[in-house]
Amino acid sequence: MPRTQRKGDTSRGRGRHKTRAADTKALRMVGVNLASCMHEYLLRICELGALEGALGEMDIPPSLKPLIEAMHNILAGGRAEVNILEQGDPDIVLDLNGRLERGIQESNAINRLAGYSVIHACI
Repeated sequence: MPRTQRKGDTSRGRGRHKTRAADTKALRMVGVNLASCMHEYLLRICELGALEGALGEMDIPPSLKPLIEAMHNILAGGRAEVNILEQGDPDIVLDLNGRLERGIQESNAINRLAGYSVIHACI
């Protein structure tokens, strides 16, 4: 007989911990407008492993955390250096660079047409 899921139970029968209603009161979702090319870029980097882990337990992989930390320091006025130790698949690199560039271009074009910031190029 199938298990009935109770309100607040996010375990889906996999032995995960249950989420109490009190734990979810501070959780909020917001809608963000993205240009379709930017959305496609974000989906692709996620497919390639920008986030890993089970549903509800996702995190940035350890290999990407130093890059995020470096970006945060640069954005906060610091300096950082990144070295590529081994080249990745050149076709995937080219594809990702193109997707990001198209996402930025499409976002800018939509915003120019609207006359104000309708679409966000950056998350």
